[in-house]
Amino acid sequence: MKNKLLLRTNFLLCGILALGFTISSFLGMKSYEEMFKKNIEAVGSLTSESIFHQINSHAAQPLSISTAMSDDRIFENFLATELPRPSSVSLSLVKERLKFYKEHYGFASAFLVSSQTDTYYHFSGRNHVLEQNDSENEWYYYFKSSPDEYSFGEGTDPYEGDMYFVDCKIYDDNGNLTGIVGLGFLIENLQELLQSYNREYDINLLVTDVGSIAAMAKGEHENLLQSFKSINVSELASIVEETGEGKQTVWKRNFFIVSAYIPSIRSYLVIENNIEKMRSYFNVQLICGICVTILIALVILLIFNKVILSYNGRLLELVVSQEVEHYALLSDAIKNLYPDVLEFDLTHRRAYGENTKRNCKTIGLKDDADYREIVETVMKNQVKEEFRESFLNVFTLENVIERYSKGETEIKYDCMMNTHWDHYNWVQLQAQLFYYMSDESIHMILFSRDINDEKERERRLLRMAETDSLTGLYNKNATKRHAEAALTQTEEGSVCALIITDIDYFKSVNDTFGHAVGDRVIKDFAKKLKRQFRDVDICGRIGGDEFAVLMRDIPGGSWLTGKMEKLAQELRFEVSDGRRKTDEKIKSLNITASIGVACYPQNGMDFDTLYKSADAALYKVKENGRNGFLIS
Repeated sequence: MKNKLLLRTNFLLCGILALGFTISSFLGMKSYEEMFKKNIEAVGSLTSESIFHQINSHAAQPLSISTAMSDDRIFENFLATELPRPSSVSLSLVKERLKFYKEHYGFASAFLVSSQTDTYYHFSGRNHVLEQNDSENEWYYYFKSSPDEYSFGEGTDPYEGDMYFVDCKIYDDNGNLTGIVGLGFLIENLQELLQSYNREYDINLLVTDVGSIAAMAKGEHENLLQSFKSINVSELASIVEETGEGKQTVWKRNFFIVSAYIPSIRSYLVIENNIEKMRSYFNVQLICGICVTILIALVILLIFNKVILSYNGRLLELVVSQEVEHYALLSDAIKNLYPDVLEFDLTHRRAYGENTKRNCKTIGLKDDADYREIVETVMKNQVKEEFRESFLNVFTLENVIERYSKGETEIKYDCMMNTHWDHYNWVQLQAQLFYYMSDESIHMILFSRDINDEKERERRLLRMAETDSLTGLYNKNATKRHAEAALTQTEEGSVCALIITDIDYFKSVNDTFGHAVGDRVIKDFAKKLKRQFRDVDICGRIGGDEFAVLMRDIPGGSWLTGKMEKLAQELRFEVSDGRRKTDEKIKSLNITASIGVACYPQNGMDFDTLYKSADAALYKVKENGRNGFLIS
């Protein structure tokens, strides 16, 4: 009876053990699968961001060049003086300028359209009027009436065929639309880029716009979703509509989909990740785990019937040691990814864990230092001065606990820190907040990520958008924006000067020596101009041969007069073309400049007022024979 009772008891214990292991394995697998999905989402988001920035960068050059074309003085002058039948000289000048932009920057096409006559001027010299009732010209009349400054999308060059176009509007000095310029590049270039992403990341990827999706739905466009397994055209349209101008992630059965709007090309990036194989692998592992667990339970029942209880303690010790080892391996893996992982007990205002306590000692604190003291010490010793106040506001104990009480569990903060005690780097501090049941307290895990490369990419894109490609100075829009900001920050009692200058008879340089020499003259003129001013002064090219400079905090009127005399002298130089024959009459030309100056605050308190005053002074200099200056 006793043996039967022991047998039944052990049988019951083994059954409970087998059932427990089975349920534990199932729940553990489900938990791990959820963690895997989150990792897939994180990796998918990072992949999409990388592709997003590369595509955005791919589209940045044509947009930058198109913007520069819209500020080209040749086009502005042509549109301002355009007649119903322009002269052959004007048409030739426009043709050569369009051809220069096409060939110099490696584009497939370049064009100019007059908004007054609706005439289309092609880089090849051909031109025609864009009739409104012609469906091929819908893009022009739609863009002409839209508030957008530029457009990006597929189109058809009437002489070259299908390609992508970046179009940009041209305005006169009164803000009236005078024309549209555009650059075309081959669609195959973008398609090759997308195919390289498909091969590199083993994903399905699509870049499309709302119009293409609607055309696919009507059967009027090639179905670009043939390689996608999880969604059809109608589902794609729904996802894009929900994405709007942002970003979203969607799970469709065994597929993870990321959708993001690319504003520079007004299109959507859609990425499909297939985790079907991984899910099947997990299911097989789950079944194998259950079978192995049942087999172990049977072996325990048959072989260790009488001694199972005596080994309970040892079994528990083994399980605990495995968990400790697993935790140690997991901690090492996290440290390899994020070397400075720190944990804080916010409820008790202290460092938590040996690694965090060791870090406290490295910055001169005790391992039981108060959380407030730790934050203040890090702020003073490691955070760059201009970020200290915002750093303190984000990571104060009261602020962190308040954010957690509102349901926030994640904090991200970008700043420059002296993380290695040698120089400042851009880092992103990421904090995870959670409630620790064992000691009933709020904990924060904090780790840092180096984002120097990301910030450098942002700075490069900003420089590209602000810089005139020929001279390296600010372009027209950037000059005005920086000058307005500088005037806003000017202290009371300070004097500034806005200088407007252009090259006298610059057209004769192009007519005599050609555009290549003309470009060289503009470059040399810009260098000489830049050398005459300080780094705090703002120099920019605001037209074909027109430049603007805002001098900040100048001593006064008499000093300014001397400065302008020296500037006018420095901008006088000789230009020649060594390739010209010695028997030609004109071997060189003398370059001079006309300069108009307006002073802040005497002539105005804002950029537009100062510009009008300086431009009026420049006009008077030209009336009096050029090659001089006038201060309003």
